[in-house]
Amino acid sequence: MKKIMLITTLGLLLGACSSTPDPTLLDLTMTADADLNPDLASRPSPMVVKLVEMKSHTAFENADYFSLVGNTKSVLGPDFVAEETLPIRPGERKQFKLRMHPDTGFIGVIAEYRTIDKAVWRYVIQPKTEDFSDIHLALTKDAIRPLTDIKYDDKKKDGMSINSAQVQQHASTVQSGYNMATGTSQATNVISAIPAK
Repeated sequence: MKKIMLITTLGLLLGACSSTPDPTLLDLTMTADADLNPDLASRPSPMVVKLVEMKSHTAFENADYFSLVGNTKSVLGPDFVAEETLPIRPGERKQFKLRMHPDTGFIGVIAEYRTIDKAVWRYVIQPKTEDFSDIHLALTKDAIRPLTDIKYDDKKKDGMSINSAQVQQHASTVQSGYNMATGTSQATNVISAIPAK
């Protein structure tokens, strides 16, 4: 009888050790300014924000905009974990609950501004170690800004050079706002997306 109880106890302990840890939840609030992402006629336009889960932020910070947007997984290589695409409109405030992968050490934020040569389009956050992380980001006319304490961020403007042909091509791609987006989240790990008033 004692032997059976010992085997049962060991089995339960081994099962507990081998279970996958609960994923970290990220509570993300994004607030877009009314003059977000102006088009060529200075009219506010919808925008797509990409969240990139990664193990390290170094490759993300060193890559240029077009490489990151066009081929995120290849550019980040072994640091890449997952990515999500979230649309937002001018003047809109959205709250998202995201389920993060256990390997995620950093989240790169890419705001797909029209005039990326003049915008602060990249931001890096390090989720808190608690079970629930609460991050607030402001999307201004041409920059990503934190609204709460964030452990790590890249506050400097990108010092990269982009030729005018790339900028014009990018501007024409997003001319009609986010024509590839339907107003609903494209994120596979989004638990809920709640437009906040």
